[in-house]
Formats: sequence, C-alpha cells, structure tokens
Amino acid sequence: MTATTRRPRSRLLAFCLSAALATLAAPAFAAAPAAVDLAYSEFTLPNGLRVIVHEDHKAPIVAVNLWYDVGSKDEKPGKTGFAHLYEHLMFEGSENHRTGYFGPFEKVGATDMNGTTNSDRTNFFENVPTTALDMALWMESDRMGHLLGGIGRAQLDQQRGVVENEKRQDENQPFGHVDDIMSAAMYPAAHPYHHTTIGSKADLDAATLDDVKTWFRDWYGPNNCVLVLAGDIDLATAKAKVTRYFGDIPASPSLPKAQPWIAPLSQPLRDTLLDHVARPRIYRAWNVPQFGSDDLARLQLFAQVLGGSKASRLDARLVFGDKLADHVSAAVYGNELGGQFIVSADVKEGADPARVEAIVDEELQRLLKDGPTTEEIVRAQTVYRASFVRGIERIGGFGGKADVLAQCAVFVGDPGCFRHRQEVLVNATAAQVQATAKQWLGPNDYRLLVKPAAAGQAPQKPADDSTKNDPYATKDRVVPAVDPRFHTIASDVDRSKGVPEVATFPKLAFPALQRATLSNGIKVVLAERHEIPVVQMQMVFGGGFASDPSAQPGLASFASGMHGQGAGRYDAIGYGVRQEELGAVIEASADLDTSAFSLSALDDQLDPSLDLFADSVLRPRFDAKDIERMRKTTVANIAQEKTEPTSLAMRLLPPLMYGAGHPYAIPVSGSGTENSVAAMTRADLTGWDRRWLRPDNATVIVVGDTTLADIVPRLERRFGDWSKPATPLPTVNIPTVALPAKPRVFLVDQPGAVQATIVAGQPVRSSIGLDIWNFLLANDVFGGQFSSRLNMDLREDKHWAYGSYSSASGAVGQQPWFAFAPVQIDKTAQAMARMHQDIDEYVTGKAPATAAELAKVKENEIRSLPGSYETGSGVLGQIAGMIAYHRPDNYVAIKPGIIAGVTLDTLQSAAKQIKPDSLTWVVVGDLKQTEVAVRALKFGEVSIIDTDGKPVVSKPVAAAPAAPLAK
Repeated sequence: MTATTRRPRSRLLAFCLSAALATLAAPAFAAAPAAVDLAYSEFTLPNGLRVIVHEDHKAPIVAVNLWYDVGSKDEKPGKTGFAHLYEHLMFEGSENHRTGYFGPFEKVGATDMNGTTNSDRTNFFENVPTTALDMALWMESDRMGHLLGGIGRAQLDQQRGVVENEKRQDENQPFGHVDDIMSAAMYPAAHPYHHTTIGSKADLDAATLDDVKTWFRDWYGPNNCVLVLAGDIDLATAKAKVTRYFGDIPASPSLPKAQPWIAPLSQPLRDTLLDHVARPRIYRAWNVPQFGSDDLARLQLFAQVLGGSKASRLDARLVFGDKLADHVSAAVYGNELGGQFIVSADVKEGADPARVEAIVDEELQRLLKDGPTTEEIVRAQTVYRASFVRGIERIGGFGGKADVLAQCAVFVGDPGCFRHRQEVLVNATAAQVQATAKQWLGPNDYRLLVKPAAAGQAPQKPADDSTKNDPYATKDRVVPAVDPRFHTIASDVDRSKGVPEVATFPKLAFPALQRATLSNGIKVVLAERHEIPVVQMQMVFGGGFASDPSAQPGLASFASGMHGQGAGRYDAIGYGVRQEELGAVIEASADLDTSAFSLSALDDQLDPSLDLFADSVLRPRFDAKDIERMRKTTVANIAQEKTEPTSLAMRLLPPLMYGAGHPYAIPVSGSGTENSVAAMTRADLTGWDRRWLRPDNATVIVVGDTTLADIVPRLERRFGDWSKPATPLPTVNIPTVALPAKPRVFLVDQPGAVQATIVAGQPVRSSIGLDIWNFLLANDVFGGQFSSRLNMDLREDKHWAYGSYSSASGAVGQQPWFAFAPVQIDKTAQAMARMHQDIDEYVTGKAPATAAELAKVKENEIRSLPGSYETGSGVLGQIAGMIAYHRPDNYVAIKPGIIAGVTLDTLQSAAKQIKPDSLTWVVVGDLKQTEVAVRALKFGEVSIIDTDGKPVVSKPVAAAPAAPLAK
C-alpha cells in the first residue's frame, strides 16, 4: 500500500519502481534468434469491465491484477492525496467481509500482494494458488461492488493516520522532498502532475467520509478498470469466473479520460534545497512525451547512452575520467499524460557542484550535436532486449507480465502496445535518436541542487502543497452520468455466505537438483528451468562479511566489489561495455557468512558471457586508479548510510549487540567504516581474494535453460584449471554471545526529524538445523507478516507507523533478530513502550501464540511455496540457503512437513529466545522531542551516541515522570 512517484531517485530505484516501464521499453534486438512475445486474449463484460488473459502454466498460481484508471492526476484542488488514501481504505474491508483484506490472502499463501497508487492509476494485485482464484475474485469484486457499507469514520481516521505516517516516513529520508519540489516547479498549478500522489497533510486532515465515498462512486466502477489474469488460467475459465463474480456490479459514471499534457517548460528554472544528505546532488530535468509515444521510446535509448550505465558518456567523464562524481544517472519516466527525462549526479566530496553541472551540460551538448554512435545504440537495444526477456518470467508483482498488459491497456488502450514499442526501439537509428533528443532536451530545463544542511540544522521543507484556496476549487462539481450502454448480468453468488473457502491446494513443484564436480573439486548444482532463454548462476564462497579482520570492517565488500571494476583484458569501462554488448548481468554480493558472484546470461550469448564471468571471478585487475575511485565512492556511500535513519540504525545496532571484535559486529550493509576503508591497501584486497576465493571453497549454482551435460563442460573449460592453494582453507570463528543483563537504549540525534526510527534487537539461535522453523513461525506470529501482532498494534490500531515488523536475517552463528518501527516523532516513547509490552507479553506467555495464529502462519508459509519458486532467482536463492545452512537436497520437499509439525509448545519455547530485558534499542530522531520521554520509560541505561557509535556528552536532562504504557 504505497504512493509511488513518477521519478525514482536513483538508477537502482528506477529499476525497482519502474520495472514495468523498463520491461515495456525493451526491444527484441535484431541479432536475437526470435522475439519473445506475450500472447493474450481479452473480453469485456456488459458492465464495461475489460479482462485480459495470459496463459503461463509453469507454476500452479494465477496473478490477479486490477488497474483502475484513477490516480492523483484526477484529484481536485483541496482534495490532494485522495486516490492514495482510498487505495488504503480498499484494504479495510467491505460490506460482506468486514475485516481487513490481508487475512484471507495470507491464509491461502498469496505472494506479491499489494496495492499502489501513482499519478495515473491505482492497482491491486496478488498471486494466488490456482485453487484460490475464486476466493481472490470474490474479494476483489466485493471491494469493487460492495465497499461503501464497510467503510465508516473509524476506518477513515485509521487510514488517514497511516497515510500521514507514510508521508512523514518519505519526508524523513534523504532527498525526501525532491519529488514535491520538482512537481510543483515543473508543472503549472492547473496541471494534474503539479502535486505528488501522497498529497498534503492539510487536505488529508480535511477529508470527510462523504468526500471519500463520492470519490469511490466516481472512479471505482468496472468500466474504469482493467483486470488481468496471468498464469495457470485459460480463457474459458476466466470468462466464467469473472462473469460470475463481477458481472452484477453496476457501472460507475463515465468520466472523460485525461488527455496528454506534456507541458514543456517555457524558460529555464533553478532551485536549491538544503537537506540531511551526505553529498550534494544535482538534478536536471525536462518534461517530455507520454508513455506509448515513439519519442519516449527513442529518448529511452538516448538516456541509456548518456547516463544509463557504467559504459555511458556521463559515467566515463564524471565517474571514471575526471572523478568528480560518485554516481550519475539518466533515465526516462513515461506517464499517462507526459513523461520526464531526468539526469542526476552525486557530487564527490570536495568537488565543485558548479563544475559537475557544467560537465553534465558539456556531455549532453556534445551528444546532441554529434549524436550517439551506432555501437552505442546497439548496446542500448541489447540492454532492453535482455531486460524484456528477464522481466516476462514473472507473471505478477511489480513489472511482471500482468503489469505489462495492464499498463498498455489503461494508458494506451491497447494491451499489446509493447509490441509497437519494441518495433520502435529495434528500428531506431542513431540519427533518429539524436533528432528526438534535440527536439525535447533544449535549454528550457529545470535544475535542482540539493546541498547538505549544516550540522544540527533541520532540513529545508517545501511549502504545504495544499491547493484549498486555488480558484479551481470554487468550480461546481458536475455530476457525471453512467453510459446507458453498460448493464449488469445476474449472478448466483450469495455474498452473505462470506469468502469462499479454499478446500484444496496445488502440489509443490521444485526442480530436481542435479550435481556434478569439476576436475578441481568445484561443486556444481543445477536446477533446470526452460521457460525463458536465460541461464542464471552463482558461484558461492564461504567467508562473507564475517571474514573481515576486526580492524578492517568492510574488506570483503570492498574486495568483492572490485571484481566488477575491470577484469582480464577489460578496464572498468570496457568491462561495462562488454556486459552491455552481451546483455549479461554480472554482480558481486555478500552476507554475513558467504560471498557470491552471479551471472545472468541470455542463451544465445552464454559462452561469451561465461568468458566475462570467468574473468570477473579469476582475473580482477585491482588497478590502482580504480581502487582509489571505489574507495572514495564507498566512503561516500557510508556517509549516505548515516543520513538515512533506518540504514544508520542498522549500522549501529549489530556492533552494540555482538560487541567489539565479534565477526558479526559490523553494519548490516557490510560496508565498513570510513577509516577502515580509507586504510585498505591493494595488498589487503588481493590478500582477501587469495584467502577466500579458491576452488575448494566454491560451489556453482546454476538455474535456467540448460542441462548438466551442457553446462558442466562449459564451466570446466573456464574454471577447471583453477588450482587450490597449498594453504589450509580458512575458517571464521563465531563465538557465542552472552546477552546483556538489562536493556540498553542508544539515542541518535536527527535534528528536525518528523519521525523516530526505533529498532530493537538481540542475537538469537543459528539458522542451521531444521528446527529453525519453530523460531521462524514464532517471529511470523509476532512481526513477520502484515497481519502480525506488531503491525496490527502500531499501524492498524494506533496508526503511529506506516509499518512495523520483525525479522531474523539468517546466519551460521547466532543470527540477529530485529524489531523495527518508524513512528511519528511525538509517539516515540509510547511506541517503545508498546513494543516492549507486546514482546514481553508474547515471549513470557502472558499473551502466548494462539492456535488460530499458529494455523494462520503455517498456512501462509506452506501455501506460498509454489509462488515463491515461480522464478529462476527464487529457485536459486532457495538452493543457496540450503547450501549455506547445510540442508539436504530434498529440503523443499520436506519443508511443508517440517512447518506443519510445529506445535504451540515448540513455537512458544522458541519465542522465549527473545529476552525483553536483554534487548538493545537504537532510536534515531530529534532528541529535543524524544530524549526526555524515552528516559522516563526507565528501560535501562540510556546513552546518546553519534553516527559512528561514539558516546556524546549531553547536558543533564530534567527528570520526567515515568510514561505510562499506551493503551
């Protein structure tokens, strides 16, 4: 339940939040053997509901995805935030199901379940077992056709509070005000994109029950919705079931569809923002054509060449050449009414932002004048071809096949619009791309410089974006009419009987594991999957963050990251260019106990991709200039972690929990400290490589479109002659940690914060052992799911938080367990009291897990397994966990039985590992608003620390009466 933005704030976020756009922008590159398509059928009910069906029978699940053609673009002045607020209310219950919507879906093991709102649409989606499709369609049709009787003032007030906490949580992040500022600056006041989706607090506070009910009647009818069913479904079944559940819902008024309004700027604009950021960031943006336009597709290619990857013009100049930026990006975001082309650059410490801005302009003007090369365009086309192929493996969720079809249907009117988009991209020439960029990327742009606020200074905030006094708000509302062509069909569904029961569930299918060993002892594990022409693999080594020497935290992360900064005959830029040419993705990653190098390769480029992968693993260059560049970038990233409240808390808590010198006493990110990274030498980095990256410490996991007979010889040719060293294989000694005798609270000052980020933690049992499921289910009951106790208390009951959860991250030694809650700043102490009370009552047996709670989490874990293994990455991740924690090859087959065997007694016994009086608390927030009340809780010793974990000497705080437990 989120308000998504039109402008993800980084290249990584762009892929995460705009996966559907990236997928749709991907061409079938001319060199590819055959285009990959999404076949679909469609029909429309008499009430106007448009239904699109895509068959994919690889797993016994169906993606249900509803897109309502309503977003913040449709809000009137004084009513901002309504679309997103109503999306939240849609989860609260309906006339025939009065309780929240998550419960029935959790019970059947739904995966990828959520709802989101952006400027243009509101969507609700879930993947459900095939046998639970009737339940899902009943639930979705009930909230479409029978919602208003289930919504009252209590639900409105509750979700208003949740949404306002979501707004605070966004604003409390670094760069959290950028979207508000850019929207207001780049679009005129009357434009639907002038305000952001989250809306203004004043408008949300003013919303009445009549307001939101009118909003629902106007927009949430079947004729304003597209329903996509993708997966284990066929057209005949879809027609019968959708007609039965949705056919009797009356159409809503026929409202005029908003037309494209690009709104290019008429003059250059510039703003400066002071924020809690570690380094300056420069934004440069233009308003460009809408989603579905040919120009937007060509601009996508231009953005890739300018700043879309390591091989881009801006990366080559600013990151690798002049070394004035830690990160640069250029990307295009297409929306229903218009799009945006955005360039950003994170300025390196000590560099002049004005110089960086000038170089961005130099490179842009050079590219506009001379145009991209044919080779650059071909690489960009290959990147998008590979993105498309990988993206269509998933049937649902963000960017899955259901999203692709729905977005095309709602925004363009044609579910197959991605086909035309592919044609435009694959046929685009360098000259066409240049001409399009010249047309849209002119001198009338918007520039925003975000600068670090001074120490102790609150971030500059934009003015409240409420438009209650806008002259447009005085216009009388025109009551729209229902199109007389729409009519209903009688249904035999008796909704008084409630949600349909799901009696049976599909059997769990997991590919058989096949094993082999290379001549030098490297173990190979293969799981075949032939749905898409992609092979994924991961070479896993023992020795992750825990292998860092105590005086060199961050060494494993720094060393493994250098493998992507040039290898074999390729320097850093050449390595990036080669990946793009192949459409391959090669990455390094690590966790507490393992390090890994992964490859995702297209079938037709498998051999050259394996060559590059072997270079990355075996022949990293560790060039001095790249070490220094990455050292500065890593230090900048650490500084940025310290400005983001959750990242900061997760940097500080593990060292406090485990104690100095323990292998797990490191930031969760594994990035180390500024001082440790600054002191690392080339010998340190290559020494870590020699110690840990060796064939007798390696296992290769392969998942995808290959066979054992095919892949083993390919791996043997590249890795078979890699000899193990004569030295013994190193190990990490992970001592057992004694828990503190009493709670400890550490406060970190974040001046001006509108939220406090509360994290409590302690070490618990190892992940090794099949009885780990006793603890995992105990955590599920407390805080592992949306409907768990902690979230129901702090979010749904108190609406002090947007979300509050608990988790254990997995480890060979004592794994860290965390309970997490970002809360509104004035509820910090009360929220801590509630968290402590909830934990204490649960683990001490005052409020033990109930049979119903245990049944619910069991059902969710077991029934969600088919959906969890829908993709190759899901299968690969499961195998990696099995290897790391010494689980048998038949683990997936026996897992349901293990989970089913957990009893209330074994669960409650496992829950007792959490000791309320031994917790370590870290609270990041404005001390002026939190310190007195937190001290009054008398949890234990309260210390103030800085962002490095060092004590801060503070003035004595006046004694305050003990805060009562919130009721």
